[in-house]
Amino acid sequence: MPGGGGDGTNYGLGLSGAENILKNSDDSRQKFIVFLSDGEPNRSNGKEQANALKNSGVTIFTVGIDLSGNQNRHLVNISSRDDNENAYYWDASSSGNALQEVLAQISKTIQSTVNAGTGAVMTDVINTDSFELVTSQDQLPEGLTYDDNGKLTWNIGDITGTEKSVSFTIRLKADNTAYGEVHTNDSVQLTFHSTVLDSDVTFTTNAIGDPTVTISAPQHVITINYIDEDGIALQNPTTEEKTQGTTYSYTEGSEALPKVIESDGTQYVYDRLAEGSAELSGTVSGPVTITAIYSVDANEDEVPDKYQKQVTFKVVNGTWEDGTADDIVTYFPLTDSGGNWDETGSGTLTAPTGMVANEGFINGKWDKEVPATVSGTAAETYTYTFDKSASVIVPEGVLYIVEHYKADASGVYPD
Repeated sequence: MPGGGGDGTNYGLGLSGAENILKNSDDSRQKFIVFLSDGEPNRSNGKEQANALKNSGVTIFTVGIDLSGNQNRHLVNISSRDDNENAYYWDASSSGNALQEVLAQISKTIQSTVNAGTGAVMTDVINTDSFELVTSQDQLPEGLTYDDNGKLTWNIGDITGTEKSVSFTIRLKADNTAYGEVHTNDSVQLTFHSTVLDSDVTFTTNAIGDPTVTISAPQHVITINYIDEDGIALQNPTTEEKTQGTTYSYTEGSEALPKVIESDGTQYVYDRLAEGSAELSGTVSGPVTITAIYSVDANEDEVPDKYQKQVTFKVVNGTWEDGTADDIVTYFPLTDSGGNWDETGSGTLTAPTGMVANEGFINGKWDKEVPATVSGTAAETYTYTFDKSASVIVPEGVLYIVEHYKADASGVYPD
């Protein structure tokens, strides 16, 4: 770079001239200077001017022509640097095509450093139904902000050839109910001014991507306990695993909820669910515990004894219709108006009929009125009794001979 007003090389003057040219260009555009010199500066080394230009965003490329040794040190000092702090400096020879080749390399480098866009802003709205931000606001990378609606805003600035990235952490919310392929974002958008199109550009999900994560629904254990009226276990619990969000259903008499359980020689029959127990059907949202109460069924008729009234029928001086005279013991279930077992309910009582009196007995009747319905759990006994007949009964097949004797005057009967 020749100097002005005499012999010598003045880097500062050359850089000032380039600065004057660049002042006429649009401030929104990137600016580059390619500075060539075949000698060392003997007036201004241009360092002050170069620093001012670089601080204003100008990129300076330098070329030393036919320099040797450390003659290039001043050119290196005024050069801009790449991301690895390597100076944008090239050596060239004045012979052949060496200089043209160097300039071609610089052209490619400039093209690679030209910003694709300016004023780039990316917004990413987190799927807050399923996820929440873990990184606190004060720990977010520089240029990244977050609002209460789940919106992350990254002020990227210029889109250059250098890769830019930020990172943050989200986690699955404790109350998440979405499973399978779950979207981490509700929306994502990148806006910038394109230096190629000289217009504003917006990229959305289709161009940027729509990330998802696979979330497996948790498994929960369903436990069924079997206890008696005193809370004592009658057999080992039954367990089953179900996926959250699925349904379950158990019916009385099924394998999981048997109608009858035998324990220590006593039969028990399913009665009801314990207070606080889960229902027999529902949707799995967490661990499920079902506690079934079984009541004693000593007469083994599959009705809990506590919901039955024992009634005994007796016959005296006669037989039942079938000719037997053994006591008839009957258990009548007590139910409410809806037909459900109820200790305070009532039952329909059906008394035997067609009783037959033994020989010499007549006029049978109950010792007390037999009601049509019964209530209460206290045992009752009803006795049907035939009375002894006052008439002489002549057995069949017997011959009776009647002799009459007359007494004499003294009232003595003859022998």
